[in-house]
Parts: sequence; structure tokens; C-alpha cells
Amino acid sequence: MGEFKDPVTAAERRRFSGAGGWLIVILLASLALRVAFSLFWPISVEWSDARGYHLWALSLLHNGTFPSAFRPPGYPAFVAAIYAVFGERQLPVMLIQSVLSTLGVWLTYLLAVEILGPRRRGLALLAAALFGLSPGVAFFSGWLLREAVATFLIPLSAWLCLRLLTRSWRYALGLGLAGCALAYIRMETGLFIATMLAAALLDRRWRLRALGGGALAGLIVAAGTAPWIVHCARTRGYASMQVCLDANLFARTWHLSPTGAAEPELRARVLERVKSHGLSAKDQRTWTVAGLLTAELPPGDTHAEVALYRQMGAIARENLRHHFLGYLATFPVELWRTMGGEPFRWWPGPWMASIAISLRDRLWNHLALKALDYFVWPAAVISLASVALVWAIRRRDRAAWPLTLTVFAVAVSVIAMTAVNSQGQAHLRVPYDCVLYIAAAFGAAVALRKVEPVSAEK
Repeated sequence: MGEFKDPVTAAERRRFSGAGGWLIVILLASLALRVAFSLFWPISVEWSDARGYHLWALSLLHNGTFPSAFRPPGYPAFVAAIYAVFGERQLPVMLIQSVLSTLGVWLTYLLAVEILGPRRRGLALLAAALFGLSPGVAFFSGWLLREAVATFLIPLSAWLCLRLLTRSWRYALGLGLAGCALAYIRMETGLFIATMLAAALLDRRWRLRALGGGALAGLIVAAGTAPWIVHCARTRGYASMQVCLDANLFARTWHLSPTGAAEPELRARVLERVKSHGLSAKDQRTWTVAGLLTAELPPGDTHAEVALYRQMGAIARENLRHHFLGYLATFPVELWRTMGGEPFRWWPGPWMASIAISLRDRLWNHLALKALDYFVWPAAVISLASVALVWAIRRRDRAAWPLTLTVFAVAVSVIAMTAVNSQGQAHLRVPYDCVLYIAAAFGAAVALRKVEPVSAEK
């Protein structure tokens, strides 16, 4: 039921036999790029959220405690386990992340074959190469952030989900375990798989497996996350994996109105911090204000952290009610920033320079790279993915439904995360690039008229 039968002739099998060799070359090149970032261009542990993950890992290692309500404990536990074996150094973490991210490239190839069909292994290789050799994906291996692990778990989960829908119920077990890992590592990415399963209900061929297999996978996720949720309910004052929505909404909406009836004491404290630290209007549109408040909390006091987030949430919801149109007006810009890349963070001086300075100093190479990063790349990928979807649907190609399913799930996930995040950032999108590159590779082949329709036979 619902299986795609795409018979491959003996001649086609011989033609595909070279795909394995090319895949090995792509994987080795991808691993080399990731190791190079880890060895030669690592991002400092003091940069961004990396410091928090490092300190939380040390707390788990030495005290057996996880002093944060904002993040789930999976990635700090991952780092702590590596610290326990190799010492408290970032390089072993980065090298292991490089291996996991490279496995994500291999899984991207498998996912592309699953979506496009075995006759299009060449396009699957192209998608894997684009994903594996993208600096914007690879450089996260050299940074103490969750993205490198997520770039392994997302293609794994998507592949397991499609296998569940089109082949066998047994893939529900693997999907549940992968979903559990996602919940502990990067909980919001579970929306990607949930959206795939929900959309699959629209196809009668896949409906039963989407319901039954999705329920089984959900039970596994629920059973795996229950111990941490129960622990949080009993000792931390909240029954969930993490508490982040209120704080993110606050960071996203504070600039809409510094005054209001909700939490007047906290509003007054924020205004005092803004003045004393000389924060600009631009600073107040980012996580900076919330970061100042959380930095003042007693170390490790998760109850105080949760209480602060709830106060932030009250302010955020009041600002949303009174300035909803202003909030909506910021969304397109934040979404576009999320769709753009961050592949030049290891080039801090030129990259952080403003466009005005680059123009004044005639730094054309800097401007060209920024244009490629922020405008050309997202425009090209979105356009090619759209071409692929339209062509596949109109030609009733076997890739139409699985490609639509995965791209739609990516769109929902990225939009949902950007809608509540304080500032659009590429790392919110990077784990889903595997799907975007598959669609873009297929779209490029369509645009060049290098692909013929393949029917999906039941």
C-alpha cells in the first residue's frame, strides 16, 4: 500500500554502479572541509550560545546538574560525555561533530534517492555535494552549537519518515528514537517531522501508516522525554523540555513598546538597563535586553529563571495585543535573514563591517560575498525549489508528493521558528538545508531540461 515501484533495468544498474565511488569522494571532501574548520577556523567558545553550552556541560560533568530552563539538556550532555572521555577541550567535540555532520551528508544522499527515485542518483549525488561542501553548513562543526548534530538528525528523521510512509511500519521505531534525540537536542525541529506526518494524512495511500506509525513514533518520543519532563515538573516549576517561548517573544517585541500595564517593575528595570548600558534602538531589537536580565539571575536558580521568563511573556503578549501590525511588519525581514547564510563568520573583520563602510572603502569582494550570502543564495534556492515542485506536480512525477511533503515541512518549520525568534538567523534553517538542496538540484535539472518524468506506480 502506498509503495513507489520504480523498476530499474540491468543497464541502469550498471550505470548507477559508479554512484558509490562518487559518493565516497563527496563524503571524504565533506569530512575534510569540516575538519579544516575545526582545526583552522574554530569559533571561540566565548561567542554566542557556545559559552552557555560549555558551562552547562561542565556543570553536568562535575555537579550532575543542568542549570538552565531555556535549553533542553541533550546537547550539553553530548558535550559533557565527550569532555569526560577526552578532557575539557573543544577540539574533540568539533571533530566528532564533523563526523556526525558528514554522516548527515550521506543521509542527504539516501533521502534524495528516496524522494527523487533510484533513477536519479546523479541528482542525489549533486544534492549531497551541495550540502556537504556548503561552507554555511560545514563551519558549524567548528562551533560548540547544536547545528552540527541537527544536520545529522534532520535528514535521518526525514528518511525514516518517508520509509515509514512508503514502505514499512518498522521504521516507526527508528523515527521515534530519532524524534526523541531531536527533542533533547533541538526540540523545535520536531515540528518538521510532525508536519510531514500531518500532511501525509491528505494522501489516502499513506494515511494509515501516517496515523499508526506516527502514533507509535510519538509514544516512543513521549516515553523517552517523560523522565526529564517529570523532573522539571517536580523540581523546576514547569512540565516541559524547556522554557523559551516567552523569552524569545519578549526579545522580539520589546522594541514595540517600552511602556505598558503588564509588569511595570520589570519594564522600569529594563529601561534603566537600556539607559545605563547605552543600548541603541538596534540593540533593543535583539536578545541583548533579555540577556542582560538573565545575566543578573542567581547562578543555577532555574525557579528564578522561569519566573523571569513568565514576566517577559506577560510584557510580550501585551505588546503583541497593542502593536500586532508592527510585529507582523518585522516578520518578512527576519524571515529573509533566516533564509540567508552565515558562511563567513570565521572572517570577523570584513564580515562585520557595515555595507556603508565597505562601499566607502571600495571593498567590492566583501560586498559581493555579502550579496551572495544574503540575496543570491536564498533567491536561487527558493526559485529552483519552486521550479522543481511545479514541474513535478504538473508532470505527475513520482517525486511530486514526497518532495512537496518535505519542502512544505521545511517551510512550516522555518516560518514558525522565525515568527517567535528574537532575530532571524541562518542557524535556524541550516539543519533543513538538506531538503532545500535536494529540491534545488532537481529544479536545476528541470531548468536545464536534463530530467524526464518518472511515474509513480502503485
